[in-house]
Amino acid sequence: MKLKVYLFGRLRLELNGNIIDLEELLGNQLSNVFALLVCNNEKGVTKNELIEKFWYDSENPANALKYAIFRLRNTLKQEPLLSDYNIVVTNKTGYTISDEFEIELDVEEFETKYYLAKQNNSLGFYRECFDMYATFLDGLDSDWTVNERSHYLQQYLQLSAVLAKLYLDIYKNEDCMMVAKKALSYDKYNEELIYCYINSLIENKQYNEALKYYDNVSRSFKEEMGFKLNLKNKNLFDIISSKNKNIDKVDLFNNEKFLSAMYVDSKTFKSIITYEMRNKIREDNHRYVVFINSKKPGDIDKIITAIGVNLRLNDIYCKIDDYTIGLCMKLASKEDIDIVFKRLYAKFIDIVDKENISYEIKDL
Repeated sequence: MKLKVYLFGRLRLELNGNIIDLEELLGNQLSNVFALLVCNNEKGVTKNELIEKFWYDSENPANALKYAIFRLRNTLKQEPLLSDYNIVVTNKTGYTISDEFEIELDVEEFETKYYLAKQNNSLGFYRECFDMYATFLDGLDSDWTVNERSHYLQQYLQLSAVLAKLYLDIYKNEDCMMVAKKALSYDKYNEELIYCYINSLIENKQYNEALKYYDNVSRSFKEEMGFKLNLKNKNLFDIISSKNKNIDKVDLFNNEKFLSAMYVDSKTFKSIITYEMRNKIREDNHRYVVFINSKKPGDIDKIITAIGVNLRLNDIYCKIDDYTIGLCMKLASKEDIDIVFKRLYAKFIDIVDKENISYEIKDL
């Protein structure tokens, strides 16, 4: 029997075309337990894993777990649509979802379509992913959801930037504006989305609105972060404040290499650092190098994925080896690099073990 579980937004279950709000039925703690079980439905979750996630500070964690599973099973059966089924069953090491159910997860469908969208550069698949997304288990508070929430948010922001650009390329400015505006509600300082939104306003000849938005986002960024937002196109302010009302298409994306920060190999990174050291005397701003180190090799790729979409256009980054990432960033002062890096640090620290992470900032 097919059982579809929705993890984007509120935790819900669909059975035979009927939607059940599990958060309302189960409450916070039992909803968290059930969500963890369905996310691991193929292998189940051990008793020790459940205790570590939910009852690590309990005086009698084994009894707390046993009672929670008892309540979960009973509460599920109180729902008339589920009363005939034993959904949560015991296995050798813990608990899992009964194999009489074929589990479908909206997050797995999301990732499949996102993969197809990237493979085929498909506007249709990108739009489907965009429409599917909501914050992962938005109504539940639990430490275990943090990594998953960050993972899907980064994917959503990346696909939204691509989708907005695709709409802009085919002159669907309203669609571009809608996509960028919604995605910016999750990350208001995402540079690519800001540009898509402003460019869609320019395309619609809404110059005053574009200028007002530019001013507002620049001012709020300065107030919040302590320095100016480093937008990708230096001429943007001149474009949107121009008195020329006959501006034709403004293509801020006429070269794909300017869409994001530059990722390079370690050899190129070393050459760039050497060049910057030789030329730093000519510039008011300074280049700073940040080395992010991890004791666990797999963390490095996770960090690169998490920070890549949040770096600025003139930032340069690379994977130096399996344990180190290098960032080269141009800013006016040491205080600015501290602020910027703290923002980046917040983007990845929840998806890795912070005990394994260290970093060092050097002034060129």
